[in-house]
Amino acid sequence: MALESTRGLVISERSYNESDKIITIFSENGKFQAIANGVKNPKSSLSAGCRLFAWSEFQYFPGKTFAKITQANLIDPFYNISSNLELVSYASYIADLIKNFYDDNQLDKVILKHLVYYFYYINSSPDKVLLLTLTFQLKLLTALGIIPNFNSILSLDSNIPIYFSITDANFDNKRSTNKLTYRLNKNEIDLLLHLYKNPISTIFKENLNLEKINLVRLIEIFNSFIESQLSKQLKSFKILKELNQGSL
Repeated sequence: MALESTRGLVISERSYNESDKIITIFSENGKFQAIANGVKNPKSSLSAGCRLFAWSEFQYFPGKTFAKITQANLIDPFYNISSNLELVSYASYIADLIKNFYDDNQLDKVILKHLVYYFYYINSSPDKVLLLTLTFQLKLLTALGIIPNFNSILSLDSNIPIYFSITDANFDNKRSTNKLTYRLNKNEIDLLLHLYKNPISTIFKENLNLEKINLVRLIEIFNSFIESQLSKQLKSFKILKELNQGSL
């Protein structure tokens, strides 16, 4: 097969043998797995560009199961993420969402753009990780076409409680009989609508008043919705909660 090139983000890695790794890359050519030979050697020319969470330009030979990386030119290492255990836990969760929702060779340039923005922004402004994590959850659900019916909010009475039903994927003024139903206040509803409508780049630049909003709770609610769509619990979110006790 002919040599191909693409820019991509390394979203997972695992050992293959003493010197090699298998990495998963979410790229402009789609999601794919690749073998990086000799990458465990610090002197390897592939080492920096194939590390976890590296945004790099790759040259590779495609394969039926695994591509073979021949060159990896590092664009951004996102070192601040890698050196902060809290940020690692959030980045791992977001990467896990990509791994679970996208099949090998599946392409989504819109979500790739959101993903790189997410890593860039939390790397530069760790204090915004909660807001950006919630934003990314909504952008991913929108791109996948499984976003809850936000349009239903517009027809509701904002002066009385609004409930979000995970089972129904809908908002209503009446509490659903289903157990997975959450009451949301007006501030939370207004924020969710704002995050839903605006790009992540806009959200990052804004100075939003979040004093009366529990971002942790909203992230947990939408993770519950995500897990209901996947029909599985995400180990990465469980680890995230364990590592961030008191804040998530």
